[in-house]
This record gives sequence, structure tokens and C-alpha cells, in this order.
Amino acid sequence: LLQASGLKDAGKGMTMDVTVMVYGTISDKGIGKEPPMTWSWENDADGYMLSTLIDPWLLYPLAAIRVGVKPLLQWFQWNHILGVMIKLKDDIAGGVYPDGTISKPLTHKDKERLAKARAVCEAILKKAGAPASSIFMRPLIGTHPSGTVRIGDMLDTNLQTKIDGLYVCDASTFPESLDRPTVLTIIGLGKRLAKHLMKKR
Repeated sequence: LLQASGLKDAGKGMTMDVTVMVYGTISDKGIGKEPPMTWSWENDADGYMLSTLIDPWLLYPLAAIRVGVKPLLQWFQWNHILGVMIKLKDDIAGGVYPDGTISKPLTHKDKERLAKARAVCEAILKKAGAPASSIFMRPLIGTHPSGTVRIGDMLDTNLQTKIDGLYVCDASTFPESLDRPTVLTIIGLGKRLAKHLMKKR
């Protein structure tokens, strides 16, 4: 919409809060039937968050088969699988293009963050009793597409574009990845924008 409205730089660069789970199988009960993300740990220095999460029973094989046959066969032990989620504070890269395509490559720094986080996850799973042979990482996914119309770049601090009266108020305004759930931040931006607009009346 913004590109079609003449804001040609909209969509140049984006972030995804790149997310992935590292799995391991144990003899005790796994976490599949527990509430997702019941705990989390933030490593802001290295740019990632860890939490408990596992693909639902019917979705697990779709992710596992992309890694190999052995991870797929662990589906039959789904009730014994532990999952540690990695959410990266990924760099601005790629973008949303006028033809509707999206590209979000990992930068060199993103790959370094992922390697560090994966090593921590593997250590956690081994400590929890998962044999090294059962540990694998599912394919990457993007959970929070954002940062395509960034504050300080295309928006002022009141979320207005260069077109008077045209505001943006969603995750696309984020100047960088949050590597956190986005909802509260978006609600906060919405409330702040509402107050600003009321003052202008």
C-alpha cells in the first residue's frame, strides 16, 4: 500500500525475529502438552531469547522431515521430546518488494548469534537427559515480520510518514528486531498515537 502511495522506500529492509526450535528426546515426559513458552531467558548481549516450545503434534513431522528421516521418526516419541526455542534479534536485511515477494536473508552476525544460541540449547538438552544423537534443529521460521517502515527512517516519532496525515502503527514501525512478543509494544504505540491525534483535533 505504501509503495503504491508513492513511498518507494517502504519495504527496504525488514526483520523477522527469526525463530527456530532445537529438539531432544528424553525417557521422561516431554513438554508437548504443557503451555507454550512457560519460561524464557533473554541474552541481550548476544542478541537472542530462549524459551520452551515444541511444534504441535500434527505440525512436528512437517518440520522434522525437512531435516531428515531420523528426526521424522522421533515423531513417534513426541510425548518425550523437549524443545528449546531460539528467537534471534536479527539484523535489518532483505525486504518486501513491489511484486509482492519477500526476502529475509540471515546476515553474518545473525548466523553467529544462531550458532551461539544453538550451542546453549544443545547443552541444556543434554543436561536434561537427551542423548546427543537425538538432538537436532528444525528449519528456521520468521515469527514477527516487522521493521519495513521504521521510526527514524520513514516515520517521525509520532509515526507519521512524509505525507501529512498518513500514519503507520503496527510492527512495521519497529526500528529494530525486538526478539520478543510484539503485541504489548504495538498496543503501547497505538495508545500513544491515539493521544497524539486527539491533541491535534
